[in-house]
This record gives sequence, C-alpha cells and structure tokens, in this order.
Amino acid sequence: MKVVEKKNRVSILGLVKFIAAVAIVYYHIVDLKSEHWGSLFLLVELFFFITGYFTYKHFDKINDSDKISLEEKSGRAIKYTFNKIKPLVPYIIIAIVLHFIAMALSALQSGATKAGLLDAVIKSIMDALLLGSQINIDNWALWFISAMAIAMPLFCIICQYRQKYVHVIGFLLVAILFYFNTLNLDIISGIGAIIRAFTGLATGGAIYIISERVLASDYRESGFAKALLSILSIGVFILSFAMMYPTRNSLNSRQCQSLTVIFFVLFMVLLMSGLTVLTKISSRTMNFLEKISMVLFFIHQPIIQIVTLTCSPLDTVRLRTLMIMECIVASCILYIAVNGTRRLFSKHNYVTK
Repeated sequence: MKVVEKKNRVSILGLVKFIAAVAIVYYHIVDLKSEHWGSLFLLVELFFFITGYFTYKHFDKINDSDKISLEEKSGRAIKYTFNKIKPLVPYIIIAIVLHFIAMALSALQSGATKAGLLDAVIKSIMDALLLGSQINIDNWALWFISAMAIAMPLFCIICQYRQKYVHVIGFLLVAILFYFNTLNLDIISGIGAIIRAFTGLATGGAIYIISERVLASDYRESGFAKALLSILSIGVFILSFAMMYPTRNSLNSRQCQSLTVIFFVLFMVLLMSGLTVLTKISSRTMNFLEKISMVLFFIHQPIIQIVTLTCSPLDTVRLRTLMIMECIVASCILYIAVNGTRRLFSKHNYVTK
C-alpha cells in the first residue's frame, strides 16, 4: 500500500464495497429475522450511494449548455446505463444458471416434475427481474440490476440539468421522505424496488454536490486535522455497523436503521470531500476487491442454496465462515475467468481487424 497525491480511483471505496458485500452474504446465510444484525440489508444502500455519486460526477463534468434537447439527454442516459450494466451481464447469466441448478436440486428432493421445475424457474426469473407479481426475498439479487436499469436513466436525465442547488434540496428531500418512513422494510419488489434504487442514486448525487462544495471552499485544514477527521470517518463507518446490530423486531430498530443511513452519508461526505487522508490511499488489492464485490453480490445466494441443499445446514460459525470464504473464492475465480475471456476475444478481434 502506498500514498499518492493524484489518482482517479478512490481505493478505499473498493474495501468498503467488499466489506458490504461480505456482510450481505452473511445476512443471507443466517436467518436474521429473529437474530441480531437484522438490518444488514441496508448495506445495499451503499452500492446505490456510490453509484449515484459517480453518475452525478460523470454528467457534472460534461461541458455543454442546457439548450440540448431532452431527446439527446435521454440518449446519453440510456447509453450510460447500458455501459454500466453491460460488464455485469456475464455474472447475471452465471447467477441464473446457478439458481437453475439450485432449483433443480430442490425439485429432485421434493419429487417435482420437469414441467413444474421449468415453470418455477421461469417465474422465479421473472419475479427477480421485477416482471412478476412478487419476489421471494430469500431468492437472489437480480432485483438490484433491474431496479437500476429503470431508475438510472431517469436519474441521469435529471443530472444533466444544471441546477445543483435544486438538485441537492430535492435529492435530500426524497432521501428523508423514503429513509425515515419506509426504511424498516427491505423493499425489493415491483415499484418499491425502483423507488429504493432512485432514492439511493439521488442520495449519492446529493453527497457529490455537498462534497464538491466543501472542496471548492477556502477551508484548508492541517495534517493533524486530516488525521483526526480520518479517525472520525472510520469511527462513523463502524458506528453504522453498530446501528445494524439490533434484531428486526427491536423497538428501536427503525431509529437505528435511520441512523445507519445518516452515518453512511456522513462517512461518504467526509471521505469524498478530501477532508481525510483516506482518499489518498492507493492499493491494487482494494481495487481488485471492488471489482469482485458486485460478482459476490450476484452469485452468492444461489451458491448458498446449492450448498445448503447438498450439505449440512449452515448452523455453526465454522460452516458459515467456510461458506463466506467459498463465495469469495468463487467470485475471484469467476471474475478472473470472465475478464480473461474478454481480453482473449479483444485480442482476437484486434488481430482479425
């Protein structure tokens, strides 16, 4: 690990996204409805926040006038969304295949027919892609990509209007209305998932605007102050996890969930405003962890299903830890394989041309 002055990637975010992905894996391994850590599903909001931050940043750096047509803005929004989702398609396909295997194993154990299995798989995929009537929350993470595919183009269009003050007020208002009213529900179905995705993106946009405002100010802190703010940001991140410890049925669960989101926002503002030394940390390992975090997010649930159906229940700390490690290793292997295949085809196409 080294400290550099100028770089494009914030490596520490890679570590944050990886920690969030691992915690989500743990959330799906354990039945957390009656146990502690029942609000770990909120870590999905971090993925939304980070995506919203860099999406708003992308369109903020485009130098053009407000006179461009809505049609052109819509075209940019769709293109940006497509370019964001395209690299994830191989992992989505792999997740679908793994889920089919899991359902096939379950059908064999229950004695279901082939026709019944096919119908169940199709319905499961449709529901997970938000095209069905509902989604089984114990299923998988395809709802995330579907909600993003619908919510992101709208968010991208809004980002292209040069109204930062209106944006930050509107984004924060949307966040307050959503996170302080419905946050006790892990909404991942239908219109609720789309609203959740848009709210997360909007919150990330607000974080960007606030962070840029701090960067543009004349405030210059000493190295000692930066060190203290770095410790504070780490403490805030740890506190956000502490707020997710109560059980889902605790009397203060909703308040703790709201505090979790507040701490997430505060952490990202401190981190991205340049007030700490954390943004200057550069690490290839963290960059790699960031790349596999989404792979881990997509494939872990069907892997857990397969292992649970073929092995002993994951009811001990040792088995749960082993399952988490297996999901991480599988994610690394899949990322390396997919990335290597892409490079191979890229070289082949280059030689052909």
